[in-house]
Amino acid sequence: TMASKPMMGEGEIDWTALNAKLPTGSDKASKARRKRLFESMDNGNGILSLAEVDKGIRDILAVDEIFNAKPAIMRAYQIAKNSTKSKFECGDDYIELKEFRYFLLSLRQYFEYWVAFCRTDKDGDRRIDRAEFCAARAKMEVWVGKIENKQWYQRRVRGQYFDVVVCFEVFTVTVLVINSTSQHLFSSNPLVHWLQWRLNQ
Repeated sequence: TMASKPMMGEGEIDWTALNAKLPTGSDKASKARRKRLFESMDNGNGILSLAEVDKGIRDILAVDEIFNAKPAIMRAYQIAKNSTKSKFECGDDYIELKEFRYFLLSLRQYFEYWVAFCRTDKDGDRRIDRAEFCAARAKMEVWVGKIENKQWYQRRVRGQYFDVVVCFEVFTVTVLVINSTSQHLFSSNPLVHWLQWRLNQ
């Protein structure tokens, strides 16, 4: 199953308060809150652009930590906008109300990965090298379980292993695969399966 607790240390993010601001539940109250939140971000055309989402996170949700996590917002937006068939001609490029819960769930998950990524990326160059990985490995394994030596920071090319640096996108895919159940291991995007499971809860 996916992570249900903060990664890589605590103290900087109030995860309980953050979760309370994101109406991701399937109960009536959450649905009503989610609809109000969507409408408050929407300019009236029934779809949300990335700019509207970004502005809403800053001005309505008022969560600076997420607003500053642009890669997490972008990844969540990209995965949500194509999650259902759109009735709008340009709808697949935007988020509709029926996709909004999907967006909020993926935003919460990708933000958690962004926090872990930043805490691992000690020099702040938005890449994780072998030394940074090794320094954070023990904490990672508490969260995702055993990580094989070559599973993370090396890639095999023609029978030889080469060190690589890891960007945020690769980081999320790698963590998702390591932290997935067996039914997800061969998926190109295990987060999709996790979100589909959450949407049915």
